[in-house]
Amino acid sequence: MTPELCLAFMLYSEARNQEPLAKVGVIQVAIFRSEKRNKHICEIIYEKGQFHVKESIDKDSIHFIECYILVENILKYNPPNVVNNAEYFTSNDIPPFKGAILVRRIHDMRFWVKP
Repeated sequence: MTPELCLAFMLYSEARNQEPLAKVGVIQVAIFRSEKRNKHICEIIYEKGQFHVKESIDKDSIHFIECYILVENILKYNPPNVVNNAEYFTSNDIPPFKGAILVRRIHDMRFWVKP
């Protein structure tokens, strides 16, 4: 599977209803995690306990197409990092683990780093 498809599936599953900047942040978290761990993006996305990816996605749905186009543009243009190299995100104020440091809020998403 291509990095674009892996990221689009993950983005659709995790943040399809978020505003565009929050979606960019979610994509950047996955990319940063992949680079930091020196693993292919698909390995990171499908690694147990890393991201939630729906098993069945309608690739013809407008939400999936929007996610795929956004992923393509992020990979092509490499915009500035909007989440301060966060490795984790949540859709609430509960840290993903004890001691996590909140570095950015974008709409309903919270972005976190390890201490």
